[in-house]
Amino acid sequence: MIATENRRRLAAVAMAALLPWLGACSHTPAKDPADLTQAPSEKPLSRSEISSAQRALADLGFYDGAIDGIAGSRTRIAVKTYQSSRHEPSDGLLTRRLAAELKILPPAETTATGYLGNQGPVVEVGDLYLYSDSHVESVSAIDGTVVHWQDGSGASWSTERGLPLTMLSGGSGPGGGSGLGGASGGYDLTMDKAPAYPLRAGEAWRVSEGSRGAQARSWDCRVEGRHRLEIPAGSFDTYAIECARAEGATSAQITAYYAPIVGHAVRVTSTSNSAGTVERTLVAVRLSTLGWPAEARVGFAWALRHALGNDQSNHETLWRSTAVPGQFLIVPGNSLSFGGQPGCRQFAITRTDAAGLKRVAPGIACPSAPASGAWRVPGDPGGKLAG
Repeated sequence: MIATENRRRLAAVAMAALLPWLGACSHTPAKDPADLTQAPSEKPLSRSEISSAQRALADLGFYDGAIDGIAGSRTRIAVKTYQSSRHEPSDGLLTRRLAAELKILPPAETTATGYLGNQGPVVEVGDLYLYSDSHVESVSAIDGTVVHWQDGSGASWSTERGLPLTMLSGGSGPGGGSGLGGASGGYDLTMDKAPAYPLRAGEAWRVSEGSRGAQARSWDCRVEGRHRLEIPAGSFDTYAIECARAEGATSAQITAYYAPIVGHAVRVTSTSNSAGTVERTLVAVRLSTLGWPAEARVGFAWALRHALGNDQSNHETLWRSTAVPGQFLIVPGNSLSFGGQPGCRQFAITRTDAAGLKRVAPGIACPSAPASGAWRVPGDPGGKLAG
């Protein structure tokens, strides 16, 4: 009996000695490192929601880890890189807002499926692009892999086909040598390698700018990520392409926002330590009608006038002609004031070729003679858009 009591006492002493250790071992577990990727003040994302975000980040080219629904360090790095590409605070937190944003962004490979611009820049002789700073650039000739351009003043330059931006430097106009302006004197842009399409974040190449009569300069270009861009001419899913150069005390950076459905840059921003920041935004694309018979041009003008004169937004007008390959879908958009003129409208012309590939020509049109139903694109040297 005494021995039994002694054993009980010894067991109690031993348990008392172990209690501090047991307490230390039974504390609330530290947060899983995965949780540090999520915002602490909101309901945690489910594993399936995290997987969806990982898949979207992978589609955009930011994430190369496993799609496992575990928001670990690689997911955090991907989120930070994505945030940085959009010039947002880079905290790496996978919030519900960010997850929802990723959910509505289509994968890079399917953003412009069926559009020519997803295979590279779209260029046809006679195409004309008008920008907000009155800059105009048109395709004057295509010689194999070389595209020849001309601006509104008649100055010319050339680019290698496949380059997703058309200008880097210019000697006159807004920005001058900072990167935006005219092509005074002319220059040729060539690449050390052709970009792969569809574009992906992180892809990089070097562009050589061989100015005529001047020493060549090099620009380092890189696809920084995707941006949903809202401009007066419409809303576009774009790839932000940043090109930078440094020469002694002079530095410059160009950011071109390439829209696959257009096959061209819809916004270009230039920053330099000598000229500050200048920007040009696409106002309209005027598709080439070179080689069209007169009756086809008249018919197309009538279809445009009819579409723009319809009070309903998104009312579709389909136009085709036996004299012109493919078909054209004209869709008027919202009304807006542009350049101080009221009554202007957004529009988008989608041309579908015989192979089913599409190309969108967006723009803004303003009434030039309301009584006659004529319209024009602001700054278009060609005069009336339709009428």
